Amino acid sequence: MKIRFLYVFLLTLISYNLLVTPAVSQDPAPSWRTAGTAKPKLRTGKIQENQQYKSERGMFSVTVPSVSNFFTRDYKWHASQVKDQNYDYEEVVFSIADSGEAYGAGIRRIPQEVLAQMAKAEGKQTLSNLASKALTEWRDDFAEEPRAVEEYPVQTQFGGGLLRVYLAKHSSLLATVGHSGGVVNMGRAGESTAQKFDAYIAVLVVKQEDWFVYTTAEDDFLQLGPGRLASRDHPLSAESNKPAFDPQPDLRRTLQKFFASIRASNLKSVAPSSATQSPQERAGEHLNSVAFATVQSGCVVGFPGIILHTADGGNTWAVQANGTDANLLSVAFATPQLGWIVGYPGTILHTEDGGVTWTPQASGTEARLESVTFVTPLSGWAVGFFGTILHTEDGGHTWTKQSGGNIGPHAWLQSVVFATLQSGWAVGSDGIILHTEDGGGNWKPQVSGTSAVLTSVVFATPQSGWAVGMGGTILHTDDGGGTWKPQASGTSVLLRSIAFTTPQSGSAVGNGGTILHTVDGGGTWKPQVSGASELLYSLTFATPQSGWAVGQEGTILHTEDGGGTWKK
Repeated sequence: MKIRFLYVFLLTLISYNLLVTPAVSQDPAPSWRTAGTAKPKLRTGKIQENQQYKSERGMFSVTVPSVSNFFTRDYKWHASQVKDQNYDYEEVVFSIADSGEAYGAGIRRIPQEVLAQMAKAEGKQTLSNLASKALTEWRDDFAEEPRAVEEYPVQTQFGGGLLRVYLAKHSSLLATVGHSGGVVNMGRAGESTAQKFDAYIAVLVVKQEDWFVYTTAEDDFLQLGPGRLASRDHPLSAESNKPAFDPQPDLRRTLQKFFASIRASNLKSVAPSSATQSPQERAGEHLNSVAFATVQSGCVVGFPGIILHTADGGNTWAVQANGTDANLLSVAFATPQLGWIVGYPGTILHTEDGGVTWTPQASGTEARLESVTFVTPLSGWAVGFFGTILHTEDGGHTWTKQSGGNIGPHAWLQSVVFATLQSGWAVGSDGIILHTEDGGGNWKPQVSGTSAVLTSVVFATPQSGWAVGMGGTILHTDDGGGTWKPQASGTSVLLRSIAFTTPQSGSAVGNGGTILHTVDGGGTWKPQVSGASELLYSLTFATPQSGWAVGQEGTILHTEDGGGTWKK
């Protein structure tokens, strides 16, 4: 039996009878429609994700979002537009058949009567009213009145706006027909056991002079959470006691990226501005890597397409636009201005202005790139799955593959570091340690003495280095990798990253908020109080005293005493 879902195609998007309730006047709200307004011209069709879509009359263009549902890659779209003496608008809805995923975008001119009423209200109240009406016109089949659960002021290419997330109880586009082992099974309309679940809807609105721009997003596949959706033929495994998944952070990010792709000829673009992100907004994010070019200037990357930047030593973090939803896994800076990010699939991004703007570089691979390092502004390496080793000698304008020897096509490399321009190491699956003494011209294996996955490698000097990995593994060499010996970590959890500020002082981070610290070169490792319970993915030090660790649920930790104590 083929996969079956209940699909509800959205035929309305903030439709042409949108009303605005004034915040300070008791007069009847003026209508966006007047008698004799022409009926909207409608079109439907099919379009691929990540394509630029131009609306019917060309008032705006927008990039179709990447889908979260791996069962399909095709959108259907529904467009409408009106232009006459009373009204001027154009809008489009992108919907994925059979998955309950939909996005809408539109632009319209605000009638003078409505503008007059808006002038009596505060700007924030105007945006609030617009967001509320946008929701009711997006859908009118809610089982219960949706309630706003969070909202944030946002900075967009058209100026300041409002992003609001609503929770609509028992109002999903999809319906469930029971659970099995923690897995949600989907059915279609009319099945006696079908039940709708709670749905989140995100709305982003911006008003510029007499124009109104809006986007809306709803994603039931995302709402179910990872590993909780299954068909009758292909159930996905999940624990029955799996905690509830919070889709709001992903939904917010997706909507903001969707809005950021809008280009409208009738609107003025404003200077780009990075919105400051609070710790609460980071909840649910996966922060994979952190790097600091100076004590004040640092960068954090994660999934999906997350780039955060601080210019004040971590007091505030700003979201940086980058145009990708890729899983960004590693970041490195050669100078305060020159930086690189790598990720999946084969993603490489580069900045020449300290992270204000990021542009893609051609990697020549679709392999998952796990780690990147630069020794000079021109010379760098990236490693990843399938034994991939990439090298550039021109700052990333061209990347060439280097051979990892006989490690096999299914091996993956998790981390790379260079102590000098010629001497470097890469570690990965099955205890792999590779070493080069000629800038990567030849990579040769070193004996690790373990089969554990090694996740991170660091060298304090060309001779003294450490590697960490699964099962609390810590290895040390004092002869450039000629011999690697285990050190007692005192833990069995996954250690994900390691950093040393001197040959004696170092820290390692890992699962469950684990932080270990040594002041004797790893002779003894002592656990530190992190105040976190999440998996910590990455660790770096800007100075021997100032360090940072990042991980799941948007966790960012900081130390000012070389790793002795940590705080959020």
